[in-house]
Amino acid sequence: MTPTRTGRVPSLRSMTGFGRAEVSAGPIAISVEARSLNHRHLDVTVRLPRALAGLEMDARRLIQSRLQRGRVEITVQLAPAAGGSLQQLRVDQRLAAEYVARARALGAAVGVGGDVPLAWVLERPGVVTLEDADAPAPDTVWPVLSDALAKALDELVARRATEGEALGVELHALTADLRAQVDLVEARAPAAAARRAERLRERIRALLGDATIDEGRILSEVAVWAEKTDVREELTRLRAHLAEFAHVLDTGEVVGRPLDFLIQELGREVNTIASKGDDSGAGKTTLCREMRLRLPDLAYSVSVTTRAPRAGEIDGVDFRFVAEAEFRGMLARGEFAEWATVHGHLYGTRARALEEALGGGRDVLLDIDTQGAAQLRARYPEAVLVFIVAPSMKELEQRLRERRSDAETEIGRRLARAREEIALWRQYDYLVVNRDVKEAMEQLAAIIQAERCRTSRLQLTFPDLEVSE
Repeated sequence: MTPTRTGRVPSLRSMTGFGRAEVSAGPIAISVEARSLNHRHLDVTVRLPRALAGLEMDARRLIQSRLQRGRVEITVQLAPAAGGSLQQLRVDQRLAAEYVARARALGAAVGVGGDVPLAWVLERPGVVTLEDADAPAPDTVWPVLSDALAKALDELVARRATEGEALGVELHALTADLRAQVDLVEARAPAAAARRAERLRERIRALLGDATIDEGRILSEVAVWAEKTDVREELTRLRAHLAEFAHVLDTGEVVGRPLDFLIQELGREVNTIASKGDDSGAGKTTLCREMRLRLPDLAYSVSVTTRAPRAGEIDGVDFRFVAEAEFRGMLARGEFAEWATVHGHLYGTRARALEEALGGGRDVLLDIDTQGAAQLRARYPEAVLVFIVAPSMKELEQRLRERRSDAETEIGRRLARAREEIALWRQYDYLVVNRDVKEAMEQLAAIIQAERCRTSRLQLTFPDLEVSE
């Protein structure tokens, strides 16, 4: 009674699923429920009626031929087929005759006549008993059990495949997002050497003042620094791991362990790149960038600006960089939902892009200053304003200097502007003190989630939630 192993469908499968089947044959009917949950190995629990206990090993072999991983629970129930019964009546005729004889003798002895009624005899203890029918022979019941079990497993596997297909689509999308981030890192990497060289020069000038600086020595130190912080090797490995990740998803084999290994390797390379990176703004722009990765359904408004791109910034991704004449033309045509002059440069949010995202039912994340926030609140009273602030002016100055993208005069202007803006924090709905990026991210995510759950923003369609006035 060894089952035949069936071929596997070449598709990604989840480890959670459910299946049920019932098969009748002769006097019996067998129903099977199969459930599976996540587990590193194949862990099978089979619950059989006592009459079928001898078939447990055959059932396990059939299950193992169909499944490779998961915590699997199989429950089997045995019942009579329509019009049948798994119990039988037994009548003890000798005992019944003894009851009748004794009753007649007693009647004669005490002078009570009449015959003994059959109903009275049947009610006597032990005359009629209800017993389980004889257990069906294994050779008779196994074909029924194996048929029901196979059908339940077919349904379970089909549901695992359906969920696995959805997971595969999501994993492929995440892989594509990661590739885009690798491209972004690669685009920013060439500017890193220039930033480090300028930082080194600033430190040397601060130490030596007007003394002559050996440019050759600086270039030598920059070359050493560049070699230690070069991320090209890590980027190459990242691309290789992502390619292998996509290949494993497409094989249709058992993918859990290979993907677990690849995720560890991806994390290792990302951590190495992060430790070598020097993008350290950690302000509202950083939080917006991270939030977009966490909530892919969140639309992001790319601001238009007249300032020059900083090292590593990409047009159309970080900002849309335009000439002042073009910006003012857009302003004259009423193309901005908000705009402001910030640190001598013009910034604005395109109204059309904003309206399209909102009209599509998406929440929109904007990275704007206090001037733009005030205009946005006037135009969209339901807008949620979150004020992001550094824990201290000293910390803010340190972050501006570590960014190494602004001259001293620009840093001074930004610090003065920051002092003015901080006084406006009570005009906002929420305040996030950005001491730590991870902590600030959690707070910002909680704010977005809370706002999405506000009853004033929900359009309920459940009749049981509608209360008549």
